[in-house]
This record gives sequence, structure tokens and C-alpha cells, in this order.
Amino acid sequence: MKRLLPAMAIMLLSLLPLALAARAQAPATPAAGDIKDLKQIPVELPHDILLGLGNIATKEASATKATDVLQQKIVGRVATLKFKIDKIEKDLRAQQGQDAYRIKADDAHVREGAVNFKVFVWVHFGVSENAKIAALKKGDAIDATGKITVASVGIQNGSPTILVDLAGATVN
Repeated sequence: MKRLLPAMAIMLLSLLPLALAARAQAPATPAAGDIKDLKQIPVELPHDILLGLGNIATKEASATKATDVLQQKIVGRVATLKFKIDKIEKDLRAQQGQDAYRIKADDAHVREGAVNFKVFVWVHFGVSENAKIAALKKGDAIDATGKITVASVGIQNGSPTILVDLAGATVN
């Protein structure tokens, strides 16, 4: 037993550099790749901001800080989202000389830490997608891929919300 303990200690100490190297190589935050799920968005928010969103006195200020973080880490990334259609309408922002469509997804709820976010998603399509959109109706489930142009956090009726806009989207 007296010989076994020092041998085990030496073995553990010899493995320590390997464990530290593996930890140093692990990314601290998720990679800045495509967004596949709405749950990936609030993960980018730091813990102190999440705590602030749960505090009545600091909700508004924390929402502003959260929007700044999402602008830096989420806007510009490509997202492929699955959702049910809540509303289809002409896109008033379309500047393509023709009518294009936008779809509002059913409201979703995403939880990060102790904060439950209500998520609103608008998907803006190009004119090339008109034929596909015309065949859709409220309640249909679709997949759409587009670039995130808006990602912001607000407070609605005392609860935190996330607004996401996808632009130049295509129906998959």
C-alpha cells in the first residue's frame, strides 16, 4: 500500500499537463457558425446580463446591454430555422420593385438560466421565393435559411423578449 500511493500520485501528476492542455483548447463560447435553433441565441448573453433581466430594477438597462451583445455576436450570422407560420404578408421593406413576402413565425419561448424569453421571428423573403410562399398558409411548418439582420432584447409586459429578423431568406 505504501508503494502504491506514491505511484498513483506520480501517475496523476503526469496526466495533469494533458488535462490542462485539453481544457485550454476547448472553446469558451460556441463557434460563430450557423444558427440552427433559437436556443443558440440567448446562450451568447453573459451571466450578469441574464441576472439583470430577472431583476425588476435593472430589466430595461440589462435589455439594452443584451441587445448590444446580440448585435456583436448574432447579427450577420446565417440561420436555418424550423417554425410554424403565424402570419404571411407583403413585405413593406422590400425595395426590389416587386412585391415580396415576409412571414411571422409562431411565437416561441426559450429559457436561458432563470430567464424565460418570448421570441418573435420575422422572415423576409426575396421575390424569387414568391411562388413557394404563395402556396403556404397559417399553421404550415417550414424551414427557412437567411441572414440575421436584427437581434434585440426588449421588455414587453414586464417580461424579456427577443426579436429576430432574417433577411434574404429562402424556403428549404
